[in-house]
Amino acid sequence: MKSTIQYTAIGDSLTVGIGSFISPGFVGRYKKAIEHHWQRPVATHVHAKKGLTTGEILCMLDAPMVQQSIYDADLITITAGGNDLIDAAQIYLRTSDTQQLFTALHTAIYQLQMIIDKIRWLQNPHKYVSIKLINLYNPFPSIKHVDMWIRHFNGDMASLASSTGIKIADVYPLFAGHQQQLLSFDHIHPNAKGYAVITDALVYTGFPLINN
Repeated sequence: MKSTIQYTAIGDSLTVGIGSFISPGFVGRYKKAIEHHWQRPVATHVHAKKGLTTGEILCMLDAPMVQQSIYDADLITITAGGNDLIDAAQIYLRTSDTQQLFTALHTAIYQLQMIIDKIRWLQNPHKYVSIKLINLYNPFPSIKHVDMWIRHFNGDMASLASSTGIKIADVYPLFAGHQQQLLSFDHIHPNAKGYAVITDALVYTGFPLINN
């Protein structure tokens, strides 16, 4: 009997699938793609909540259930940073203070690095674990400086990933100019088409290696 692939999904509302309504988010879609590719069952373990910032996701990693899921995982996906962006953008709209934006940027990147370091520390050292980060798209193309914030965040995320053997699902260019078609009615979260695009970006990074 073929062993079950363990897929742990960590993050915010994107990992939850907010905006997809009755359609699956990217976790369910990527699960099916992996099952089709390897012809093996995939068990998903989702640890995510709408509204979580990078700091709150970092705190979530202290939960024993989450730590066990990370240790058992063959594959881990992470979404983080979107709510840091939303919070910073709201402050910027009230104050027009760009310094607030970039203070939030540096904090988010620092906490993302800590998330990666902690996951690497918690994972099973005796097997290969595929870790994939999903970068940020821009839901606010009309707000000045936000796109620069996102490009800085994504660039720093890519640097962190390259130094730690993590792959990036690059959704930023896929959403750029197509927000109207890919975002839900709230103009922040993806709709079903948007989650399909995120899944395609994950598939493009490849499939997790089989440990047994």
